[in-house]
Amino acid sequence: MVNKILKAVLGYTMGANPDLVPSVEAALRAANDQTSQPQQGDIDVQGQDGHIGICANAGCTLVFSNSSSEHCFCDESNPTFSGPNWPYSPNVQPRFYHIP
Repeated sequence: MVNKILKAVLGYTMGANPDLVPSVEAALRAANDQTSQPQQGDIDVQGQDGHIGICANAGCTLVFSNSSSEHCFCDESNPTFSGPNWPYSPNVQPRFYHIP
């Protein structure tokens, strides 16, 4: 879903297989766009579990991502995609990327 948004905004998708988070992250990494100071619109990757979202604010304390069960881009979370409604590990540090 993130790649559909990128295509709508930028006119292109990222990665050899835009449906796989590792492929999208490899394209972002190749563009040297990793950042430790995320801003609104940056990409948040929780690569261990293969989840990706878009930072909703400076500092990326709020992230929007795809909800397969709800068929929408409407899930709100923290940058580690952890918490009561999320199965992902809060111990994995997220990686942030500027959109090239």
